[in-house]
Amino acid sequence: MSRYFSLDLLAAAMWSVLFASIGYCATHLAARWIEELHRHERPIVAALMLLAGLILLRRWWLARQAPVDLRI
Repeated sequence: MSRYFSLDLLAAAMWSVLFASIGYCATHLAARWIEELHRHERPIVAALMLLAGLILLRRWWLARQAPVDLRI
């Protein structure tokens, strides 16, 4: 019983170190990306505005299309 407990404890320690390391590295990578984001703000905002405009245009176009009434 103590053998399985010690192996389980070792495995839990390894997993916690692994995931803590991944989180630490991911945080530094995200911070670097956020620092460099200011160079790309205008193209990102322009692309989002274009996408929003296309979505609104499509919704307006579909709402403008009159449904066909097939009743006699």
